[in-house]
Amino acid sequence: MLKIILPSCRIQARLRWEQREDIRVTVCMAEASIAEHFQSNMENGIAVVSLDEDVAESLSRKMLSLFSSKEYRVELDIALPQACGLYLEAKTVSVDSGEAGGRLHCASGVAEINGGAFEELMIESGTAKIDIASVVRSQLESGMTNIHIGEVVEELTVESGKSDIQVGAGCAANIHISCGMGKITIFVPRDVPVWRSVDMGLGKCRADLNPVGEAQPGEPHIRVKVDAGSGSVTLCHPDTESACVPAE
Repeated sequence: MLKIILPSCRIQARLRWEQREDIRVTVCMAEASIAEHFQSNMENGIAVVSLDEDVAESLSRKMLSLFSSKEYRVELDIALPQACGLYLEAKTVSVDSGEAGGRLHCASGVAEINGGAFEELMIESGTAKIDIASVVRSQLESGMTNIHIGEVVEELTVESGKSDIQVGAGCAANIHISCGMGKITIFVPRDVPVWRSVDMGLGKCRADLNPVGEAQPGEPHIRVKVDAGSGSVTLCHPDTESACVPAE
């Protein structure tokens, strides 16, 4: 695991998971170099790259006076072994993983994640915008979320105040969404049994799913559980979204 902690900063990171053993982090500043302020060490087998909080705040104030910038921006080009995970902690985090992503954990005020296939994605943020091709396992906690995931392979858990969510469910996906207000669309493959539970105070639940009966013991099936104060929930096949009708 590589842990990068840059308080009071805005991280823009480009990630690559490669078939190699070493970890490479390249620091690039648009305004000035701060590489000399970084500390790198090992903690319980975890490689940690950090910027002292006092230094970060001092640099932020300096950049504010010189460039009228609200945040000190740090651009990172990170290459990781395929078996390695990444933890990012900063005021604002923007990540582009390219076609393939590994394990990413992020804690920030604002998080924006774009990329391909992730093995694991764990986000804690005030605001989160996620647009990725697929994820095996994901847990997202945010005050406001905008989520687009092409396929959830195994598990997705979302806890949010306000959500706009559109995800595709794999044949054995377990999806649990809890939000105060949300617009939620879940696409499921045809001919796969779906167990669903929707508890909503005010709003509509619509479904247009092929009747395939209950799953037999050991048969792959999709589980969907939604708890929402208000909003809309739509479950349908990818090619029938516009034909969804009220669920029973």
